[in-house]
Amino acid sequence: MISHENIHDLKSGVARSADIFITDVFKDEKKKVVTTNCFNNQQGSLATWFNNDSIIYNDMLDDEPKTIIRNINGELIDSIDGHFFSLSRNCKYISMICFKTFGMGLEGYGYKFNSTIDEQRLDKTLRLYDIDNRKVVLEIPIDFHNSREALKPFGLLDRGFEYFSHTNFSPDSNKMYFLLRSSNKLRNTSQLYVLSLLDWSITKVGTGGMVSHLDWLGNDCVLAFANTVTSEKYKYQLFNLISGKTASIDSKFLLKDGHPTVLNDRNFYTDTYPDKSRNQALYKVSSDVKGFDEVELIAKILSPMRFTGVDRVDLHPRVSHCGKYLSFDSSHLGRASQVVLYK
Repeated sequence: MISHENIHDLKSGVARSADIFITDVFKDEKKKVVTTNCFNNQQGSLATWFNNDSIIYNDMLDDEPKTIIRNINGELIDSIDGHFFSLSRNCKYISMICFKTFGMGLEGYGYKFNSTIDEQRLDKTLRLYDIDNRKVVLEIPIDFHNSREALKPFGLLDRGFEYFSHTNFSPDSNKMYFLLRSSNKLRNTSQLYVLSLLDWSITKVGTGGMVSHLDWLGNDCVLAFANTVTSEKYKYQLFNLISGKTASIDSKFLLKDGHPTVLNDRNFYTDTYPDKSRNQALYKVSSDVKGFDEVELIAKILSPMRFTGVDRVDLHPRVSHCGKYLSFDSSHLGRASQVVLYK
């Protein structure tokens, strides 16, 4: 399991550095892999498994953004110019965005940069990088939707700060969804798109201006907490990319925003933000013949009052590759911690 520890100079949800550790959950052994100069409370350095023996994460070397791949002994495997956001399942592609831009669009999601941010010179391009061939194979400019009427976003703020975020590759690595966002100090609006990696075509999905958190439910369906072009109600929605149809999940337990993570085509986990009593819920949602009607409460976590705003600790449930472990973040001990549940 990957974790970030020894976090230094944390201000407004962003830190100067953090140590990346690997823990063997069977042997209860932990070792430090490396120190990264990129960290925020919500996503760490985006450190994730590249394969069974190496990790990929964001770093800053001589004030230059880098994507780094190291084995679990800390030995450098590759260094790529720029920061990544997501890795394809076949480990061939990474998506890349500018975290200066991301941090200005969404507070607490950027990194610390020594150079002064000039909004007029911010890089707002979404890139697709081919790791095997070591080159950028696609660049999507922030105004890409001007080329086709069918790509025009729905429900975005007209004069907001625009940026890309929340990319993720499909399980078969043939597609990637991404959000185009427009924000101001009061609102953050989003439009969901899907990129085909087979023919580089982009499709607009029928979201209605609000998309928060999402995940792939198979290769041709996106699960998202969102509204739609035909309904302003915020719900968990299933966007079928083949039929173009949308189905909502109607459960009294799933009326609030959360962070869904899919286990398989019939099961996913999600969480909630703290309620008035500061309790956060962790749910497992399963489908029967009628749809996703089975909602099981896995845990209820008390979050102390001081964990709010950019200092909040969202549960962010995550499933291990083998499917036997579920981990989530928690503040119930008075500090940010990771909890691991064994099925």
